[in-house]
Amino acid sequence: MNLSAFAGLLIGLLRYLQVRRRLVSVWLNRCSLAAFSTACCGMSLLGNFQIFPQLVVHNLGTALTFGLGLVFCWTQAVITLKADQGSRAGAAVRFLLSACITLCMVPYFWLMALEQHLQAARCQWALVSFLLLFISTFALEFRHSSFHIVTLDTAARPFTQSDHRDASEAPPTRI
Repeated sequence: MNLSAFAGLLIGLLRYLQVRRRLVSVWLNRCSLAAFSTACCGMSLLGNFQIFPQLVVHNLGTALTFGLGLVFCWTQAVITLKADQGSRAGAAVRFLLSACITLCMVPYFWLMALEQHLQAARCQWALVSFLLLFISTFALEFRHSSFHIVTLDTAARPFTQSDHRDASEAPPTRI
């Protein structure tokens, strides 16, 4: 679960970077990133605290993962419609998957309130499946993007060609 949470966090960050220049309203993209980052933290809570010994923390992780994951899905569906020109089919698929996730969440929390854990677990698996399908739809846009990590060390003195030449011409030191 921790690895999945970390991978989800990376996917959410890459999606944020991918569409940040295409959107007029940056708040929607930032809210989506904040919601999914918190949902990934909830996923880590969910995996690290099992249901019986720490029930409160487990349920908090479940609510964060699915509640804010649902917010992420709906905002990404809207972002797809606004930012990705010509991707009406992709937006329709994301809206459909968001609706399926919403329809699975209602019986899940209702069954949990009735303490019918076996049936609620079935809804939870459907939620996870639809959420994974939703996240996999980003592969369509990611194949057209290129992400680069650039690192700069501005604190050190820049290394020049003459420094390299001076170091190579110096005689080796013997000990």
